Amino acid sequence: MRRIGIGTGIIVVGIASLFALAGRSLTEIRGYAQAGADVATDGLTEAVPEEVQDRKLDQEAEKARAELIDRQTQIIAFRPQIASLETKVTNLSSRVERRGRLLAEAYPVLRQAADSELKTVVFANEEQSVAVFQRDVDELLGEQQREERQLELGKVALQHLRETVTNGEAAIAEMRNQLEQSEHTIAMLRSRREQAEIESSTLSLIAAATADRESVVGLMSSSITRLENDVAELESRNQARRAMSVKGNASPTNRLARHWERLEQLENIHGNVTGVNDNQGSVETATADSESELTDRS
Repeated sequence: MRRIGIGTGIIVVGIASLFALAGRSLTEIRGYAQAGADVATDGLTEAVPEEVQDRKLDQEAEKARAELIDRQTQIIAFRPQIASLETKVTNLSSRVERRGRLLAEAYPVLRQAADSELKTVVFANEEQSVAVFQRDVDELLGEQQREERQLELGKVALQHLRETVTNGEAAIAEMRNQLEQSEHTIAMLRSRREQAEIESSTLSLIAAATADRESVVGLMSSSITRLENDVAELESRNQARRAMSVKGNASPTNRLARHWERLEQLENIHGNVTGVNDNQGSVETATADSESELTDRS
């Protein structure tokens, strides 16, 4: 391992030195390294099996759902804080309002004592010295100022907290919608992929069947052509043999006709030479000879 690290370091230093000698910055080396890493990553991503990619996608969806649940939990945890702050603001507002009414009622009493230079005043059916009354009023004014500031800060904090919860709920709703859309898209794409795989298998089967059919049809065509040639050749042979058989085996009727034709030819020659017409006698003689020949053959 140490040797591998040393070798890698030497290679890196060598490449850096080469770039330095060429007048190029090391930033360009980093750019090439990042580009090479991107290409290698893309190659590895494409080589990842389909099952692994599906599992990775499922894990990412589970992670998104877990994050959504965490944010929903945080928003739910804010609600008691909002309720508590609302209660504090409400109570503080009630005290400030009540103290304000009290100070408002104390103003004319104190004003009259100052104008009339009174030593005592009557307030809330209780008589007390002006100095004590002024001290109590000063304390109430101090508390009123402090609680008014607290009330203002509480209202601002409550408003910010409500806005935060509202924005958080809107973000969670948007995240939920996106997650549902993503899950729907994943399910739809997987269904389309499954249908495409089935269609691909069917098309492959049809292509194979078509190729087999063409090969079978081609073989049958050649066989049919060969059979037609064989039948034609056999029929030609039979026709030739029939012709030879007819010529070689002449029937008695054909020999009789040939004998009759021979007699007629001889009779004509005899008549031309002797000048005598023996047609009737020749015919009777030929008929008798023919009948005698037929009787002998029988």
